Amino acid sequence: MGTVKKELPLARSMCWHCQSDIGGEYFCNQCVKVQPLSKDMDYFTCFGLPRKLNVDTAQLQTKCYELSRVFHPDFFEGKSEMERAVSLANSATLNQAYRTLKDPIQRVEYLLRLEAGAAKDIPGKAPADLFEAILEMQEHLEAFHAAKAENDAETLARAGELLRSAMKTLEAKRAAL
Repeated sequence: MGTVKKELPLARSMCWHCQSDIGGEYFCNQCVKVQPLSKDMDYFTCFGLPRKLNVDTAQLQTKCYELSRVFHPDFFEGKSEMERAVSLANSATLNQAYRTLKDPIQRVEYLLRLEAGAAKDIPGKAPADLFEAILEMQEHLEAFHAAKAENDAETLARAGELLRSAMKTLEAKRAAL
């Protein structure tokens, strides 16, 4: 397998094998070893998508397949144990990221967790109506999960509609920041 030169946001800065500067690439330019994805990278960044509630699922799928071909463990047979481990870990991260972002409910929950963490880092205060929108979104998520658990189709449909409406409101408030 030849070297693939792709920019990898938030990747480690030094190669795990030869300690060369890797400059955010999937493979080290010096020793050509696969590099691990950063533990700090969010799923949106992983696929080069903007951090928002509505994502282009076709773009998500295309990017996932592209990265899967880069990191798939089958391509690392015969390589060192560390390279196989890095490949397996990268593939697992990509698969989890894809499953999370592909599902609208999981995506909302994930984005809420990300934004809650990011809100702690914002100097000053975020607008009160943003927090109200986040709380409303969480309430709708809880109602959606409860209706899903009870197999109540009517309540599930109503909760889903409220959730979609709250998603639009939250996205608009977030974009206004």
